[in-house]
Amino acid sequence: MKSIFHLSLSFFVLIHLSLFSQIDYTKYVDPFIGTAGHGHTFPGATVPFGMVQLSPDTRNGTWDGCSGYHASDSIILGFSHTHLSGTGCGDLGDILIYPFPVQQSDNARMNIAPLKFQHINEVAEPGYYSVLLNNGIKTELSATPHCGIHRYTFPGGNGAIAIDLNHGISDKIDSVNTVMDFDGKSIVTGMRTSNGWAKNQVLYFVIEFSSHVDQSEFYKRYEPEFNPKNKIIYLLPLRDTQSIIVKVGISAVSIENAKLNLDTEIPDFDFEKVKKDAHDLWQQELSRIEVSGGLKDQFKIFYTA
Repeated sequence: MKSIFHLSLSFFVLIHLSLFSQIDYTKYVDPFIGTAGHGHTFPGATVPFGMVQLSPDTRNGTWDGCSGYHASDSIILGFSHTHLSGTGCGDLGDILIYPFPVQQSDNARMNIAPLKFQHINEVAEPGYYSVLLNNGIKTELSATPHCGIHRYTFPGGNGAIAIDLNHGISDKIDSVNTVMDFDGKSIVTGMRTSNGWAKNQVLYFVIEFSSHVDQSEFYKRYEPEFNPKNKIIYLLPLRDTQSIIVKVGISAVSIENAKLNLDTEIPDFDFEKVKKDAHDLWQQELSRIEVSGGLKDQFKIFYTA
Protein backbone atom coordinates (compact mmCIF):
# COMPACT_ATOMS: atom_id res chain seq x y z
CA MET A 1 0.00 0.00 0.00
CA LYS A 2 2.87 2.30 0.87
CA SER A 3 4.53 1.63 -2.49
CA ILE A 4 1.27 2.33 -4.32
CA PHE A 5 0.94 5.63 -2.46
CA HIS A 6 4.51 6.67 -3.36
CA LEU A 7 3.94 5.66 -6.98
CA SER A 8 0.71 7.66 -7.14
CA LEU A 9 2.38 10.68 -5.55
CA SER A 10 5.28 10.51 -8.00
CA PHE A 11 2.85 10.23 -10.91
CA PHE A 12 0.95 13.29 -9.63
CA VAL A 13 4.15 15.31 -9.29
CA LEU A 14 5.24 14.41 -12.83
CA ILE A 15 1.85 15.45 -14.22
CA HIS A 16 1.98 18.69 -12.22
CA LEU A 17 5.50 19.54 -13.42
CA SER A 18 4.54 18.72 -16.99
CA LEU A 19 1.57 21.09 -16.87
CA PHE A 20 3.62 23.64 -14.95
CA SER A 21 6.42 23.68 -17.53
CA GLN A 22 3.92 24.49 -20.29
CA ILE A 23 3.23 27.90 -18.78
CA ASP A 24 5.36 30.56 -20.46
CA TYR A 25 6.09 32.93 -17.58
CA THR A 26 8.11 35.26 -19.82
CA LYS A 27 4.88 36.47 -21.43
CA TYR A 28 4.03 38.22 -18.17
CA VAL A 29 7.26 40.26 -18.18
CA ASP A 30 7.23 43.82 -19.55
CA PRO A 31 10.81 45.22 -19.77
CA PHE A 32 9.42 48.69 -20.47
CA ILE A 33 8.12 48.98 -16.90
CA GLY A 34 10.34 51.49 -15.12
CA THR A 35 11.70 53.15 -18.27
CA ALA A 36 9.56 56.27 -17.75
CA GLY A 37 9.39 58.72 -14.85
CA HIS A 38 12.22 58.13 -12.40
CA GLY A 39 12.40 54.34 -12.83
CA HIS A 40 15.93 54.25 -14.25
CA THR A 41 15.50 50.86 -15.97
CA PHE A 42 16.44 49.73 -19.49
CA PRO A 43 14.40 47.56 -21.92
CA GLY A 44 17.27 45.75 -23.63
CA ALA A 45 18.42 42.14 -23.74
CA THR A 46 20.09 40.38 -20.82
CA VAL A 47 19.98 36.97 -19.13
CA PRO A 48 19.70 36.17 -15.40
CA PHE A 49 22.85 37.38 -13.61
CA GLY A 50 24.41 38.26 -16.98
CA MET A 51 27.44 40.51 -17.37
CA VAL A 52 26.00 41.87 -20.64
CA GLN A 53 22.98 44.15 -20.80
CA LEU A 54 22.62 44.98 -24.50
CA SER A 55 20.25 47.91 -24.81
CA PRO A 56 19.57 51.13 -26.73
CA ASP A 57 21.02 54.34 -25.32
CA THR A 58 18.67 57.27 -25.87
CA ARG A 59 20.55 59.77 -23.70
CA ASN A 60 23.51 60.23 -21.41
CA GLY A 61 24.54 62.70 -18.76
CA THR A 62 21.12 63.11 -17.11
CA TRP A 63 19.76 61.81 -13.81
CA ASP A 64 16.69 60.27 -15.44
CA GLY A 65 18.98 58.61 -17.96
CA CYS A 66 21.00 56.58 -15.45
CA SER A 67 20.12 53.40 -17.34
CA GLY A 68 20.89 54.99 -20.70
CA TYR A 69 17.22 54.91 -21.77
CA HIS A 70 14.12 56.98 -21.11
CA ALA A 71 10.64 56.39 -22.51
CA SER A 72 10.17 60.09 -23.33
CA ASP A 73 13.01 60.06 -25.88
CA SER A 74 12.65 59.66 -29.64
CA ILE A 75 16.29 59.21 -30.71
CA ILE A 76 18.82 56.44 -30.14
CA LEU A 77 22.54 57.17 -29.87
CA GLY A 78 23.41 53.52 -30.44
CA PHE A 79 23.34 50.14 -28.71
CA SER A 80 25.83 49.48 -25.91
CA HIS A 81 26.61 46.36 -23.89
CA THR A 82 26.65 47.32 -20.20
CA HIS A 83 23.94 49.10 -18.21
CA LEU A 84 22.79 49.78 -14.68
CA SER A 85 19.17 49.31 -13.64
CA GLY A 86 17.32 51.23 -10.95
CA THR A 87 20.31 53.22 -9.72
CA GLY A 88 20.46 56.92 -8.93
CA CYS A 89 23.82 57.33 -10.63
CA GLY A 90 24.77 56.67 -14.24
CA ASP A 91 27.74 54.70 -15.54
CA LEU A 92 28.77 52.05 -18.09
CA GLY A 93 27.42 52.10 -21.66
CA ASP A 94 30.49 50.24 -22.93
CA ILE A 95 31.14 49.46 -26.61
CA LEU A 96 28.47 51.45 -28.44
CA ILE A 97 27.49 50.06 -31.84
CA TYR A 98 25.58 52.22 -34.27
CA PRO A 99 24.09 51.06 -37.62
CA PHE A 100 23.30 53.43 -40.45
CA PRO A 101 22.23 53.08 -44.08
CA VAL A 102 24.60 53.82 -46.95
CA GLN A 103 23.47 54.45 -50.51
CA GLN A 104 25.85 53.49 -53.30
CA SER A 105 26.52 57.14 -54.07
CA ASP A 106 26.90 58.21 -50.45
CA ASN A 107 30.03 58.91 -48.52
CA ALA A 108 29.75 56.89 -45.30
CA ARG A 109 31.71 59.55 -43.46
CA MET A 110 28.82 61.99 -43.81
CA ASN A 111 25.88 59.83 -42.70
CA ILE A 112 26.16 59.56 -38.92
CA ALA A 113 23.34 61.18 -36.95
CA PRO A 114 21.22 60.10 -33.96
CA LEU A 115 18.73 57.40 -34.93
CA LYS A 116 15.09 58.48 -34.84
CA PHE A 117 12.46 55.95 -33.76
CA GLN A 118 8.91 55.56 -32.50
CA HIS A 119 8.07 53.53 -29.40
CA ILE A 120 5.26 51.77 -31.25
CA ASN A 121 7.99 50.09 -33.32
CA GLU A 122 9.78 48.63 -30.28
CA VAL A 123 9.48 45.08 -28.94
CA ALA A 124 11.00 43.93 -25.67
CA GLU A 125 10.78 40.60 -23.88
CA PRO A 126 13.14 38.71 -21.57
CA GLY A 127 16.40 38.22 -23.47
CA TYR A 128 15.31 40.07 -26.62
CA TYR A 129 14.84 43.63 -27.89
CA SER A 130 14.05 44.98 -31.35
CA VAL A 131 13.21 48.31 -32.93
CA LEU A 132 12.36 49.36 -36.47
CA LEU A 133 14.12 52.71 -36.89
CA ASN A 134 12.61 55.55 -38.88
CA ASN A 135 15.32 55.11 -41.52
CA GLY A 136 14.07 51.56 -42.16
CA ILE A 137 16.84 49.64 -40.36
CA LYS A 138 15.52 46.80 -38.25
CA THR A 139 17.61 46.21 -35.13
CA GLU A 140 17.40 43.02 -33.05
CA LEU A 141 19.39 42.29 -29.89
CA SER A 142 19.88 39.25 -27.68
CA ALA A 143 22.44 38.15 -25.10
CA THR A 144 24.26 35.38 -23.26
CA PRO A 145 25.97 35.77 -19.85
CA HIS A 146 29.13 37.37 -21.32
CA CYS A 147 28.17 38.21 -24.92
CA GLY A 148 25.75 40.21 -26.98
CA ILE A 149 24.46 39.55 -30.47
CA HIS A 150 23.01 42.09 -32.91
CA ARG A 151 21.09 41.52 -36.13
CA TYR A 152 20.70 44.50 -38.46
CA THR A 153 18.58 44.44 -41.59
CA PHE A 154 19.26 47.36 -43.92
CA PRO A 155 16.76 48.68 -46.47
CA GLY A 156 18.23 48.71 -49.94
CA GLY A 157 20.93 46.21 -49.05
CA ASN A 158 23.66 48.62 -47.97
CA GLY A 159 24.71 49.67 -44.52
CA ALA A 160 27.57 50.55 -42.24
CA ILE A 161 28.51 50.04 -38.62
CA ALA A 162 30.06 52.66 -36.37
CA ILE A 163 31.82 51.72 -33.11
CA ASP A 164 32.24 54.32 -30.38
CA LEU A 165 34.61 53.27 -27.59
CA ASN A 166 34.39 56.61 -25.79
CA HIS A 167 30.65 56.67 -25.27
CA GLY A 168 29.43 56.53 -21.69
CA ILE A 169 26.16 57.05 -19.84
CA SER A 170 27.40 59.23 -17.00
CA ASP A 171 27.99 62.93 -17.60
CA LYS A 172 31.16 62.53 -15.53
CA ILE A 173 32.53 59.55 -17.45
CA ASP A 174 36.05 60.00 -18.71
CA SER A 175 37.42 57.50 -21.17
CA VAL A 176 41.05 57.19 -20.13
CA ASN A 177 42.31 54.85 -22.82
CA THR A 178 40.88 53.02 -25.82
CA VAL A 179 42.57 50.51 -28.12
CA MET A 180 41.04 48.79 -31.13
CA ASP A 181 42.60 46.48 -33.73
CA PHE A 182 41.07 45.15 -36.95
CA ASP A 183 42.23 41.88 -38.53
CA GLY A 184 41.43 43.11 -42.04
CA LYS A 185 38.53 40.70 -42.46
CA SER A 186 35.77 40.50 -39.88
CA ILE A 187 37.17 40.65 -36.31
CA VAL A 188 37.77 43.69 -34.13
CA THR A 189 39.50 43.42 -30.74
CA GLY A 190 40.37 45.95 -28.11
CA MET A 191 39.91 47.39 -24.66
CA ARG A 192 38.80 50.52 -22.93
CA THR A 193 39.40 51.97 -19.49
CA SER A 194 37.15 54.62 -18.01
CA ASN A 195 36.55 56.62 -14.87
CA GLY A 196 32.86 57.03 -14.15
CA TRP A 197 31.03 56.04 -10.99
CA ALA A 198 33.54 53.19 -10.86
CA LYS A 199 37.16 54.33 -11.11
CA ASN A 200 39.65 52.74 -13.49
CA GLN A 201 37.10 50.40 -14.97
CA VAL A 202 38.64 48.06 -17.56
CA LEU A 203 36.73 46.21 -20.26
CA TYR A 204 38.17 44.00 -23.01
CA PHE A 205 36.15 42.99 -26.06
CA VAL A 206 36.08 40.94 -29.25
CA ILE A 207 33.65 41.83 -32.05
CA GLU A 208 32.97 39.47 -34.96
CA PHE A 209 30.92 40.29 -38.07
CA SER A 210 29.08 37.76 -40.22
CA SER A 211 30.32 39.60 -43.33
CA HIS A 212 33.85 40.65 -44.24
CA VAL A 213 34.77 44.31 -44.19
CA ASP A 214 37.16 45.68 -46.78
CA GLN A 215 40.19 46.94 -44.86
CA SER A 216 40.53 49.87 -47.22
CA GLU A 217 37.10 51.03 -46.08
CA PHE A 218 37.87 50.73 -42.36
CA TYR A 219 38.94 53.97 -40.77
CA LYS A 220 38.54 56.14 -37.70
CA ARG A 221 37.81 59.81 -37.33
CA TYR A 222 36.51 62.49 -35.02
CA GLU A 223 32.78 63.09 -35.28
CA PRO A 224 32.04 66.45 -33.60
CA GLU A 225 28.60 66.74 -35.20
CA PHE A 226 27.52 63.38 -33.78
CA ASN A 227 29.06 63.83 -30.36
CA PRO A 228 29.93 67.17 -28.76
CA LYS A 229 32.93 65.64 -26.98
CA ASN A 230 34.79 65.01 -30.28
CA LYS A 231 34.92 61.27 -29.72
CA ILE A 232 36.63 58.95 -32.14
CA ILE A 233 34.21 56.92 -34.24
CA TYR A 234 35.32 53.76 -36.07
CA LEU A 235 33.40 53.13 -39.29
CA LEU A 236 32.92 49.84 -41.11
CA PRO A 237 31.00 50.23 -44.39
CA LEU A 238 29.25 47.03 -45.50
CA ARG A 239 28.52 47.07 -49.21
CA ASP A 240 25.83 44.82 -50.74
CA THR A 241 24.89 43.45 -47.33
CA GLN A 242 21.18 43.52 -46.55
CA SER A 243 21.50 41.76 -43.19
CA ILE A 244 24.46 41.42 -40.88
CA ILE A 245 24.98 39.79 -37.51
CA VAL A 246 27.43 41.26 -35.04
CA LYS A 247 28.47 39.29 -31.97
CA VAL A 248 30.41 40.83 -29.09
CA GLY A 249 32.21 39.09 -26.24
CA ILE A 250 33.41 41.07 -23.23
CA SER A 251 35.69 40.39 -20.28
CA ALA A 252 37.19 42.27 -17.35
CA VAL A 253 40.28 40.02 -17.58
CA SER A 254 41.75 40.04 -21.10
CA ILE A 255 41.06 40.01 -24.82
CA GLU A 256 41.80 36.30 -24.79
CA ASN A 257 39.11 35.75 -22.18
CA ALA A 258 36.64 37.85 -24.18
CA LYS A 259 37.40 35.64 -27.20
CA LEU A 260 36.92 32.51 -25.08
CA ASN A 261 33.56 33.82 -23.88
CA LEU A 262 32.48 34.49 -27.46
CA ASP A 263 33.67 31.11 -28.79
CA THR A 264 32.00 29.27 -25.91
CA GLU A 265 28.67 31.08 -25.72
CA ILE A 266 28.08 32.11 -29.36
CA PRO A 267 30.24 29.81 -31.52
CA ASP A 268 28.37 30.70 -34.72
CA PHE A 269 26.03 33.41 -36.00
CA ASP A 270 22.75 31.71 -35.08
CA PHE A 271 20.73 34.64 -33.74
CA GLU A 272 17.55 32.62 -33.24
CA LYS A 273 19.35 30.06 -31.06
CA VAL A 274 20.78 32.77 -28.79
CA LYS A 275 17.33 34.34 -28.52
CA LYS A 276 15.71 31.00 -27.65
CA ASP A 277 18.40 30.11 -25.11
CA ALA A 278 17.94 33.50 -23.43
CA HIS A 279 14.19 32.93 -23.29
CA ASP A 280 14.70 29.47 -21.78
CA LEU A 281 17.04 30.82 -19.09
CA TRP A 282 14.44 33.37 -18.04
CA GLN A 283 11.69 30.75 -18.12
CA GLN A 284 13.77 28.58 -15.82
CA GLU A 285 14.25 31.39 -13.31
CA LEU A 286 10.71 32.77 -13.46
CA SER A 287 9.11 29.32 -13.09
CA ARG A 288 10.70 28.86 -9.66
CA ILE A 289 7.68 30.68 -8.24
CA GLU A 290 4.11 29.79 -9.22
CA VAL A 291 1.32 32.20 -8.34
CA SER A 292 -2.40 31.81 -8.97
CA GLY A 293 -5.47 33.97 -8.83
CA GLY A 294 -5.33 37.71 -9.31
CA LEU A 295 -5.58 39.82 -12.44
CA LYS A 296 -3.41 39.77 -15.55
CA ASP A 297 -1.86 43.11 -14.60
CA GLN A 298 -0.91 41.69 -11.21
CA PHE A 299 0.84 38.77 -12.90
CA LYS A 300 2.71 41.29 -15.06
CA ILE A 301 3.81 43.32 -12.06
CA PHE A 302 4.91 40.24 -10.12
CA TYR A 303 6.93 38.49 -12.84
CA THR A 304 8.42 41.73 -14.17
CA ALA A 305 9.65 42.54 -10.67
